[in-house]
Amino acid sequence: IGHSYLFTGQEGVGKKLAAIAFSKAINCTNLSKEQDPCNQCSACLKIEKGTSADFDIISPVDSVIKIEKIRKLKNDIYFQPLENKKKVTIIDDSDRMTTEASNSLLKILEEPPEFAVLILITAFPDAILPTILSRCCRLSFKPLSVEHQREILLRNTSLGKSQLENILKLSYGSPGKALDLAGNQQKM
Repeated sequence: IGHSYLFTGQEGVGKKLAAIAFSKAINCTNLSKEQDPCNQCSACLKIEKGTSADFDIISPVDSVIKIEKIRKLKNDIYFQPLENKKKVTIIDDSDRMTTEASNSLLKILEEPPEFAVLILITAFPDAILPTILSRCCRLSFKPLSVEHQREILLRNTSLGKSQLENILKLSYGSPGKALDLAGNQQKM
């Protein structure tokens, strides 16, 4: 397991869900033969609820991630994990870090602790410093097929066939966008 990853792809294709699932898999105490987290052990449940002392998600506040958030990360990340095998921090919309925050994160990436994993999520990797990109293992998420999106919508909504087909055309392979559109459609 590497110390830093960059999950890229258009909005709504499941990057954050994948990052949380990866965080569980890294720390699951009952990992299956297929390397899937059990979603039942203490580590999985606490990560899912966001209550694990060794798991954090940093998100933009007022559309930016300021240096204070990265300074707090820098203060916390070098302490050994309290409950899990690894400390995992997800930086959602990492392209929204200020220049100061990006430079501060770079210092962590240059000398990461062996027990820490950072996952940066973005739809706009070109907005991230090249020196940060060079220190991350990049995973690109592609749009989902219409069939896969249809399955997700059928499982999670009660749309009629014509509404469903219209949403599939408008979502361009993004199940997150499709579910948002479906939610708006069902409110009407």
